[in-house]
Amino acid sequence: MQNKNTILVVDDQSINIDFIVTNFKDKYSIKVASNGKMALKVLDKFEIDLVLLDIQMPIMDGYETIKEIKKQDRFKDLPVVFLTAKADNDSLIKGFELGARDYIRKPFNTKELNVRVNNHLETYKLIKRLELSYKNLEKLLDSQANIVILTNGEELKFANRKFFEFLNFENLEKFKEKHKCICEFFIEDENFFHLKKIEEGANWLDEISLLEDSQRVVLIKNETKELAFSVSINQYDIDTMIVNFTDISETFNQKMILEKKILHDKLTNAYNREFFDQNYKKFISEYSSSNSKLAIAMLDIDHFKLVNDNYGHDIGDQVLIQFVDTLHKNSRKNDILVRWGGEEFIMILKIDEASNLQKILESLRKSIESFDFNIVGHKTCSIGGTIYLENEDILKTIKRADEAVYKAKGLGRNKVVIV
Repeated sequence: MQNKNTILVVDDQSINIDFIVTNFKDKYSIKVASNGKMALKVLDKFEIDLVLLDIQMPIMDGYETIKEIKKQDRFKDLPVVFLTAKADNDSLIKGFELGARDYIRKPFNTKELNVRVNNHLETYKLIKRLELSYKNLEKLLDSQANIVILTNGEELKFANRKFFEFLNFENLEKFKEKHKCICEFFIEDENFFHLKKIEEGANWLDEISLLEDSQRVVLIKNETKELAFSVSINQYDIDTMIVNFTDISETFNQKMILEKKILHDKLTNAYNREFFDQNYKKFISEYSSSNSKLAIAMLDIDHFKLVNDNYGHDIGDQVLIQFVDTLHKNSRKNDILVRWGGEEFIMILKIDEASNLQKILESLRKSIESFDFNIVGHKTCSIGGTIYLENEDILKTIKRADEAVYKAKGLGRNKVVIV
C-alpha cells in the first residue's frame, strides 16, 4: 500500500487547523504547528511533502518561517503555500520572492483547497523524481493526465503527450515550426487570463503568477472544442518552470452558471444591483484608461402601474421581459442594462463624446415607442441621462439620472432629458 503524502499545517488559529485536518485526514497524513519555530522542528523530525503556512502568527510569522525553511538546501523544492486573507499585490510578490509556490485565500473554499493541495503534491512528486534522467522525466510527464510543459514563458522546452493530443501536433518540432508558446492558444475572453490582459512583451508566466488562484484560468481551443484549464506553476531549474494545465471545464461552467443566476435579474435576465455594485468601479477605470466617459441612463416605463392594474401582474411581467429584450436588441454591443427595481432600469454606457449621449438614448426611446407589446400594445418610456464626473460618488451620478427622468415625465413623458 502506497504511503500517504504528509502535509504540515502551520497556523495559530485552531479553527483553520481543524478545518484542514477534517477535510484531509482520510486522504493525507497531517502534522500541525501553531507557529514557525514549531514548524521547523516538525520539518526536522518528519518527511513533509507540502507546507500550508499562515502568514500572521506569533513568535515567528509566515515570512520569517519560509526564510528559515528555504535556507536549507534539502527544502529548496518543498512546496510552501501561504494561507492568507491578505489581498494586496505587495504581499503576493513578497511571498513569491521568498519562495512560496501559491496562496490559498481565507475563508477556505473546500473545492479550491482540495484542487490546489492535490496539484502541488502531484507536482512535488514530479520534482522529487527529477533526479532521474531527462528521458525518464519525459516518460513521467507523458504519463500525466494533465497537460504539462517545461518553459521559461517564452520558449517551450518540453511538452507531454497530452499536450500534443489536445493541440493535434505530432511532436515539439512540428509545434515549433509555427508557434513558440502555448499562450498563443489562449482565447481572448473576459472571464479568463489571456495575453491582451498584460502589457505587450511581458512574460505571461510572471503575470499569471501574481493573480489570485481563482483567476489563474485560461481558455484554450483545439480543432473541436474549448476547454478551461487551471494553471499551476512550479520551479524546475534556474530558468525553467513546470506548468501544469488541469481541465476544470465542468467546474468552471457550473461556476459561470451560478454567477449568472446571482448577477442577473431572475425575471428579465437583465443584470441586477449585485452586478452593478461589483463592477461599476471596474467600468469607471476601464473607460477612463481608454479616454472615454462613463454615462448612466435611467429608464422608466411610462404608466406601468396601469398595466398591472388593468391586465394583472402576469401581463406586467411580460411587458418587463419584452422591454428588456427590445433594449438588448437595439442597444450597442457594450451597453449594459441593469434592473434597478420595479419598472426602473439603469443602462451603463461608454461614451467617447458627451454630445453623443442624447442621440444614443433617443434611439432607445424610439425603439420602445415603436414596439408592439403583447396584449397591451404600444408603451413608452422616459429616459434620464448623465455623465459620471471624475471621483464622484456613483450614487450622485445615479441621482442626477433619476432627477432627469422626473424632468422627462414632467415634460409629458416619452422624452429623453440629459443633465
